[in-house]
Amino acid sequence: MPGVLMVCAVVPWHTADAQEGEDPAMTTALAQCPDAARFVRAQQADKARAEAAQSAANATPSAPELRARLMAMERADRQVRGRHKKTKGPQNAGLLV
Repeated sequence: MPGVLMVCAVVPWHTADAQEGEDPAMTTALAQCPDAARFVRAQQADKARAEAAQSAANATPSAPELRARLMAMERADRQVRGRHKKTKGPQNAGLLV
């Protein structure tokens, strides 16, 4: 019987530590197993880091970065178009017709 009283005394303390938006049932369950709580917190931190990295990867480039990309694309386009003007047809490009 003392074990039951001890668990009941611990659960409200851990439930009070629950952050806003957390599931109270999950908080209560994790209060009974501190090792699982550490694991769940680590998983949540990993997920948050992955989401932050993904949002950074999907971020819109700034104006200077975008301008540099467009300039590089324009240079490549001019080079390709210049090469095609020099050739007279597919036979000069090494293609068999």
